[in-house]
Amino acid sequence: STWGLFSQMSSTRSGSGAAHRPLELHPDVPEKEAFSLGVAQWLGFDLDHTLIRYRLDAFLPFVYRITIEQLVQIQGYEPELCGYEYCAEFGKKGVVIDKVTGIAVKLDDAARVVRAFLGRRLLSESEVRAVYGSEPLPGFAGHTTERYYVVHTYFEVPVLCAFATVVHHRLAARNVATLAASEFTTIVDDLYRSLNYNYGCWTTGLYFGEFARRIADFVEPAAELREWLGTMRKEGFKLFLITNSLPEYTWLLLSFAYGPDWRALFDLVIFRGAKPGFWTSAAPFAEITFSETERDARGVPIVARAPLSTETLRPATEALYEGGSWPVLKATFAQWPSAEHVSAADAATPAVVAYFGDHLAYDCAASRALGWRAVGIVEEIESDRHLEDAPPTVWHCFFTFGHAGEEVVAHGAARHGFTYWKRMMDASTDAVLPSMRALCGLHHETILNASGAFWHGSASESTE
Repeated sequence: STWGLFSQMSSTRSGSGAAHRPLELHPDVPEKEAFSLGVAQWLGFDLDHTLIRYRLDAFLPFVYRITIEQLVQIQGYEPELCGYEYCAEFGKKGVVIDKVTGIAVKLDDAARVVRAFLGRRLLSESEVRAVYGSEPLPGFAGHTTERYYVVHTYFEVPVLCAFATVVHHRLAARNVATLAASEFTTIVDDLYRSLNYNYGCWTTGLYFGEFARRIADFVEPAAELREWLGTMRKEGFKLFLITNSLPEYTWLLLSFAYGPDWRALFDLVIFRGAKPGFWTSAAPFAEITFSETERDARGVPIVARAPLSTETLRPATEALYEGGSWPVLKATFAQWPSAEHVSAADAATPAVVAYFGDHLAYDCAASRALGWRAVGIVEEIESDRHLEDAPPTVWHCFFTFGHAGEEVVAHGAARHGFTYWKRMMDASTDAVLPSMRALCGLHHETILNASGAFWHGSASESTE
């Protein structure tokens, strides 16, 4: 089964020598002060889509397939759904699924709908206005709620495609124009169940076993970035990792991408951090130990857990923890000696933390709220700014709407402008990178939001 209209509307990604559309800072966001990593004592990192870069061309169809398979095999969905292949043209971060209307929408910077699909079908301007008018999306605040499912990360992109597949199939099979709101809600809730089934437990589900066998198909090696992390440690920075991923999965990823001695790269590693709850909860920490002698069926060391026996963590090479919350980490930072590159005057102040992550809300905005500096990892900087062609999805650009021939719903005279996520990105980050590799070869005093190496969200960029 093909996606018809989608393949007609998409275009080929430009080559490496293509020019890029400049992106100015959103007019509602104040100009940013110059920022370099040299001001920080601690450098913190998310794992997935930050330190680990996935081969999306293989990874996204894989996640889509096992999501559909779980719906069919475990939850009793129509077997015909397995005949629909993953649609790369429809997959896009920043899309919002309205569980009441069943419509997937792209939003402008005022949270108004500028482009919308029901199943596979692009809705006309009159259809969108009939549902949403010209007002902001009702009750939308930038995160997943009872009504809205937000595609924040690449892990959720296949969910969007699976939702569109199910809706399209049922509309066509029943020859109807729409479904009941309760059915749309049930489909999204069942997709949640599929994700929890596949990701929630290391020993069950459809994800981890096949992923472990085919990891080279899905993950890029990171030798150059490993060298950069080692250099930053030698220069006196303290490095930590906070990931929501399981310890076993983290071990698998880092061992493949960074080598078997990856633990020597970090002063602290926190697994299953449960962001965003980590920043506000009082969850306890556990100490994690990987067995030196016993391995499971996937070749990963057996994990042992013990309650945290101290009031703070003990930063040191190979210090491994699970769960926990920000107050304990804050106390840990306060007790740890200042980084070697920090001046005596700066050492007397609370530790400056720079945190890298791909989730604009749960990594960037949340860490900025703590007083940290936030660096967003936004792969669309590389893929979505080509001047010659529209990006290769029906949703077009992550940052803007109305460019490169994109048909949108106009609100007043605004037929092109910034998206909701462009505004959030500018407001929640000190700098953005297309990938962590953009830092390789840069000195830590390089001003990250005024560098020609990547778009920075500080001032207008001339065409590259």
